[in-house]
Amino acid sequence: MENACRRTVRRHRAVGPRRATARLADERGMAVGLKNDLPQVPQLVGDFDFAVNEQCAQYRECSALAPFVRARKAVFHVEYELAPHDFCPTARRLRLSSLRKHTDLGAWRRPC
Repeated sequence: MENACRRTVRRHRAVGPRRATARLADERGMAVGLKNDLPQVPQLVGDFDFAVNEQCAQYRECSALAPFVRARKAVFHVEYELAPHDFCPTARRLRLSSLRKHTDLGAWRRPC
């Protein structure tokens, strides 16, 4: 129980700095994206302009990004291990902007 409480406290502490980053970017006329922070999407969707996620399909977590889509904000999603036919149908249904990349992050890509 104690470890669960510590994780919750750490998660709540992290919201403040992320909001501060988003506010600073906004004050400077810059867009800012939330990257790979699915547990905090509900608290932070209003503060960020878009989301970036790696491998939500592989871990079956893509539905956690729905608040961004409902808010009409882009979600940029990449998979490294799964073949496009394994994640693109779900990505299309969820309205994610998804593609497959190699882990070396070269120019090669295969969009959905």
